[in-house]
Amino acid sequence: EEHIFTFLDVKRYSNKMANVFREYGIGRGDRVMLVLKRHYEYWFAAVALHKLGAVMIPATHMLTVDDFVYRINASGVKAIVCTAQDDVPSTIMQALGKSEKTPRLWCVQKDVEGFFNLTSQMETASDVFDRVETSAADPMMLYFTSGASISPAVEACLSVGMLSMPLRTRYLYTVGGAQNEVTPYRLITVTSCFGSKLSKSYIITALPISHCPYIFPHDALAQ
Repeated sequence: EEHIFTFLDVKRYSNKMANVFREYGIGRGDRVMLVLKRHYEYWFAAVALHKLGAVMIPATHMLTVDDFVYRINASGVKAIVCTAQDDVPSTIMQALGKSEKTPRLWCVQKDVEGFFNLTSQMETASDVFDRVETSAADPMMLYFTSGASISPAVEACLSVGMLSMPLRTRYLYTVGGAQNEVTPYRLITVTSCFGSKLSKSYIITALPISHCPYIFPHDALAQ
């Protein structure tokens, strides 16, 4: 099944989803885990959480019960939005039985016992969303790194990291015209552009031979 959405659609549906989240108490700084595979609802949920100032925690559907227990306890999630496929809801329910947390539970596209149907709630919600005050210094995402299991580390990504994207796009694809194109394999990123230590992150890319290598510190974005 194929769905085609415009940017206006993403705005409308993310507004709807943000209103659903807010109705159930999700707000700025709250952490919400998304286990949505390739469902289109992922994109609406991601944008909706950004609009609320909430923190998104992407997670794979292949996590085990113990993986979920660790992530739920370590991150202090207030809600979980998941796929109905691959027994994910059952795995999450088993994990909650071993966890100290009691997050709000949503599933997409299907009615699942113990879960709200987020897709249905989104369809009936208002598409008018009142702006929430947020800050570029707010955390935007949390990632569990260093492997899929065995107590992985948690990496926080700040909203200000998104400011580096236009710069990366500009120097990843073209520099001053087609004759000076910089191909993707010539781009080297030193430390994550979305890491928590943005002041120490740099983008290094090899420009044409007639130019010397260029270094762009994140501090320069403020200028």
